[in-house]
Amino acid sequence: MIRLRSRLVAVLAVGVALAVSTSGCITPEMKRSRALQKQLDATPFPKPLEEVWPEVQKLLAERGYGLVGRDAEAVGKHDPGLLRRLFSPAKETARAFDGTWIMETDWSGERRYRAMGYAEGTSSRIRLRLIREDRTEHGRDGESVRDPDLELELLRRIDPDTAAKVEAAVETPP
Repeated sequence: MIRLRSRLVAVLAVGVALAVSTSGCITPEMKRSRALQKQLDATPFPKPLEEVWPEVQKLLAERGYGLVGRDAEAVGKHDPGLLRRLFSPAKETARAFDGTWIMETDWSGERRYRAMGYAEGTSSRIRLRLIREDRTEHGRDGESVRDPDLELELLRRIDPDTAAKVEAAVETPP
C-alpha cells in the first residue's frame, strides 16, 4: 500500500512538473498577436464609425463571408431573403443599448465573424472576432477569438500611415 501510494505521488509530481513547464510556452505568433492587440487597443481609427463601418462590410464580403439585409445591399449583394435568414447565424448591423454597432456574418466553411464598432467622437474602434464552428454540432458557434490581423488589414484601408506605425511598433517591441 505504501509502495503504491509513493508511486502515485511520483506520477502526480511528474504530471504537475510537466504541466507547469509547458503552460508558459508562448509561440512567436502568440507574442506577435498579443503585441498587435495591445497596439490596436491604443490606436483608434481616425474616422467616425459611420465612415469606417462600410469598410468593415466590404472587407468581410471580399473575404467570402455572407452578409444579410442592409449590410448585403451596402456591398452590392442581394439579401438572401427571409427563409435563408431564419436558418443563418448572420445578423444585419444593429445598435446595442450602449451604442455599439454589431454585425455577424454567415459561415464560410467552418468560420464566421462578429464585427463590433464603437464610436468615440470623431474616431472609432472596431473589434473583429473570428467564430469557429463547434466541432461537435454543425452550425453552432464554438470558440470565438479576436482577429487582430484582420483589424490591422482594416486599419490599412482606413489610414495606411497609422497602420504602418502600429506594425512598426509590433515589429520593434520596447
